[in-house]
Amino acid sequence: MNLGPFVMALKAPPEPVVDFLFHQYAPVPVSLVPGLSDFHVAIRRPRSMRGFWLRDQLVADPGFALPSLPLPVSMAPLVMEMAMNAAVALKCWRLGILHAGVVEKNGRAVVISAPSGGGKSTLTLALMTQGWRLLSDEFALFRLPDGLLLGYPRPVSLKNESVALAHAWLGESALSNTYHDTPKGSIAYRRVRPEDVTGAGQAVTAAAIVFPQYEQGSDLAAVPVPRSDAFLRLVASSTNYHLLGRTGFEALKRLTGFARAYELSFSDALAAARHIEEDLTATVPVAMDETHG
Repeated sequence: MNLGPFVMALKAPPEPVVDFLFHQYAPVPVSLVPGLSDFHVAIRRPRSMRGFWLRDQLVADPGFALPSLPLPVSMAPLVMEMAMNAAVALKCWRLGILHAGVVEKNGRAVVISAPSGGGKSTLTLALMTQGWRLLSDEFALFRLPDGLLLGYPRPVSLKNESVALAHAWLGESALSNTYHDTPKGSIAYRRVRPEDVTGAGQAVTAAAIVFPQYEQGSDLAAVPVPRSDAFLRLVASSTNYHLLGRTGFEALKRLTGFARAYELSFSDALAAARHIEEDLTATVPVAMDETHG
């Protein structure tokens, strides 16, 4: 599969992975002929003495030893997504990587960074419903020479209450089956759209960095975050910053250099999405002071 800057070789049992791929990755270019790839990802049976008792379970194999909880064969798509996440997070050094969602409109990107449960994927999906193009739900990938963001379009992972919201916004046709009783509760995926794939090679500038926090029943509130603090928060969210040295520092400095940063508390994701767009429309980008960067 050609996923933005990566070619991913996948080895998996045909059922139920093939149905998931056809539905969730339909616009993504795929070749059945083996060739050069950036990552080799497999989904396999557990290799242990317990394997005999775990014949109906699978583990992720991203090409290196990875502690992984076996999951039932019925959850094979989740295992595949976990393997792909691990491969990119731990084996890519030519791009900077942040654990963040990214969307783009009119050449301006919004980076959405939050820990699990913070509303990152829900807010990403809400922006997509407002006409924003998905670069990534899981990883913000940025080029080291200039800090520009690249697309890595994969299905948006939605959990628990977000699944019901997505059904209300989009109907069932855009979503995968819902997988219940996973280690993170109920999970469903919003499929990749053609426009997300065709625009993946377009490098874009970060215009805003949003640190969301979903709070049930809360009023919408935005609190500015100094760029220096935003920089350090993004460092903490990176999987490879510690390997990139000064190159990574300079690239992340460029990424944050024109971006407005703020915390955003919300209970209504669509209202939060509208706030982000209105804020960007009213804001003129100002470069970060090189002296105090």
